[in-house]
Amino acid sequence: MAALLIIGLCVLSTLSLSAPIERRDSLFVARSPADSSISLFSNGDDLVMTDLKGPILDDEWNFPDPCIHVDGNRVWAFGTNRYINSNPHQINVQVAYTPIFEDTKKWELMNQWDAMPIVPKWVATSNKKVWGPSIHKRKLPKEGDDPYVMYFSAAHEKNAARHCIGVATAKVVQGPYTGLDDPLICPIGLGAPYTEQEYVSEFSDISIFGTIDFNDFYSEGGAIDPDAGADEDGSPYLVYKTDGNSLNTNAKQHPTPIYLQKMQDDGITKVGDRIKLIDRIPEEDGPLTEAPSLRYLKGPSGSGPKIYYLFYSTHVFSDDTYDVKYATSDKIDGPYTRRGQLLKSGMMVNGKPLTGPGGLDIITLPNYVMYFVFHGIVTFKNKVTGELSRNIYGAQLKYKNKPAADLSLTEANNDLL
Repeated sequence: MAALLIIGLCVLSTLSLSAPIERRDSLFVARSPADSSISLFSNGDDLVMTDLKGPILDDEWNFPDPCIHVDGNRVWAFGTNRYINSNPHQINVQVAYTPIFEDTKKWELMNQWDAMPIVPKWVATSNKKVWGPSIHKRKLPKEGDDPYVMYFSAAHEKNAARHCIGVATAKVVQGPYTGLDDPLICPIGLGAPYTEQEYVSEFSDISIFGTIDFNDFYSEGGAIDPDAGADEDGSPYLVYKTDGNSLNTNAKQHPTPIYLQKMQDDGITKVGDRIKLIDRIPEEDGPLTEAPSLRYLKGPSGSGPKIYYLFYSTHVFSDDTYDVKYATSDKIDGPYTRRGQLLKSGMMVNGKPLTGPGGLDIITLPNYVMYFVFHGIVTFKNKVTGELSRNIYGAQLKYKNKPAADLSLTEANNDLL
């Protein structure tokens, strides 16, 4: 059962459960009341975080922005791009897995496998920078359509310093995924109503813009960190961050709002305009808010009012100021009320202090428990590549009066999974 508890952490998954599953000592298995837990949500939500564990891959492996998805008899993890031993060959989307009926302490990394080996034509060719994948399984794909959808961000070929969010589809969960020709979300200013000559003439005193480039005029800095989910009626949506901090100068810092974009059932067509959920507060968040994940709960009995939980990271991913915070609302569109920190550096995991937690991905199961994964810094200089390395950690949130150990996954509503 333990492995099954991470069903669809990227987004929704479909799984048929016909018999109880053996509980094993794994990443997300519930512990006894005697074990330590961290009380959260003092605003009356009465939730606790338990069984904080990790890292789950080899100690120094770099697997940032993790997304977890259950399909068939395996639990799949997808992560941001990496280079192989400093070789120019880049894995655009990393993939790891563990058998669903076995102990999830040991994951197998598909070391040479790339879930999207060929990027769509809008992506920069020299440094693609494919970040933060999120996997979604269509509920009722049309005949001939690929059932799996992957959202990701990548550098745009017309301005490689800026990211856009793209979409790709595949016949099987691990890919290979084929990207659509155009990005889904791309606020990088390519449609600004100025030629470069007009820009220089109109805005000759460019010092007021710091070092901002012509191509960034009217830009929001791009978009990153897509995370897919579905509302109670099954309606899909994306949350993401506009990358305003990529425009920052010594003289000026830009907004980094987190937006909600509702989607059609096909997962590739937007519904209506985007909706702003939160933005950074400099005194609390430093230069940014990012890496959102949005889910809802209905109370420990399932009959209470629906509460939406928006998780997000703040500060800088490459040091110990990075964290995970959360906000709540009774409507998916907001407004959202900030509730404080969920994860921060210094929290103890397996006897060691956690450093720079962020990139959280989460799922809500019908037994009113939320399971999540996130990355943490395991080394600032990897022995092989010399790069910062972030590995996968995980934990669960549950209501105090309805422990996960008392629930069977056979209660799960397959429409939500």
